[in-house]
Amino acid sequence: MKKYNKSFGFTIIELLIAVFISSIVLAGAFGVQMVFNSSTVSQQSVSDMQNNLDALRSYLRRTIQTAGAGLAQNIALQNCSGGYEYIPAIMVHNKNDYPPIADNSLGGTDNDPDWIEFVAPPSVDITSVNSWFKLNTGARVYSTEGFMVRDVVAINIGNSSCLMRINQILNSSPTSRYFLWNYKGGVYCMNPNNSLHPGCGINNNKTYYPTQTVSITSLGQFPFQALRIDESDPKTPILMHGVRELQNGKSTYTWSPLALEVEDMQIAFHLDTSPTPNDAGDIWINSRDLLVTEYSRIRTLRISVIIRSSRANSEIRTSRPALEDRPASAIDNYRRRRLIVVVKVPNKPILGGTI
Repeated sequence: MKKYNKSFGFTIIELLIAVFISSIVLAGAFGVQMVFNSSTVSQQSVSDMQNNLDALRSYLRRTIQTAGAGLAQNIALQNCSGGYEYIPAIMVHNKNDYPPIADNSLGGTDNDPDWIEFVAPPSVDITSVNSWFKLNTGARVYSTEGFMVRDVVAINIGNSSCLMRINQILNSSPTSRYFLWNYKGGVYCMNPNNSLHPGCGINNNKTYYPTQTVSITSLGQFPFQALRIDESDPKTPILMHGVRELQNGKSTYTWSPLALEVEDMQIAFHLDTSPTPNDAGDIWINSRDLLVTEYSRIRTLRISVIIRSSRANSEIRTSRPALEDRPASAIDNYRRRRLIVVVKVPNKPILGGTI
């Protein structure tokens, strides 16, 4: 007679062994997944930093290379308070304070990022006066191509560029083209109330007929720009781009983010100190502001930027490196990349016409 074993399934010991083996397998798989996820996040962070650096490099070269292009040595305007002032094509601030606090002492160490203001058009379009111009009215010009209403323009007379804002463009015929800057209020507050413009050396209220070509350079609608790092949230430092439409000592920039996780920007400028100005720089300065007497003497800018990862990583031990006159930071857990852009600036002033 055949006997059957009435025992079915697994014993408790067999189940425990199976659970133990399964736990080991799952733990291994989970660990691999964690490593994979960490590696993916790390690679994405590095990729993001590199993309930011590439975009920033292109932007800095393109923008700074146009600062001061087509302008004379003295850039003068009537500000929105009714006074006259000179502004630099490029202004470097060694302190990150805004509004700026002057730092005119050479040497020492820096404890914060630098920032920069500049006058840069989106493109350099130039025409010239055709027969006449008047500072409180407008000018007859050879061409209006590339110019738009609300553009700031520079009328270049001798060593001065007088800034106006176009409120109307007329093209009556191929030989009768006009810029008008006769509006005075609002965004047109830089347009003089009369033809007297001491900032440009014009003290006669009359219509002028140039004896030598007077060029007019377009600076675009928002030529007054700035780059500054916003450190208000230490966890997310942001490089900000500022523009202002009104020109006034008390006017403020409208800021918008340009690049995230930019924790430092240091700027050095190469000055031409020769008795007779030329295109070559003689000395690098990185520990103070640009001085008034040096406005037209910058030949090259060296802009150094540090971008860090968006997340800290406990496996990383680095510090923000020393740049120019700013020492390195304490050690932390961020990945970093450094960008150094050296830009030759078109800051050797043009010579305007005569009237």
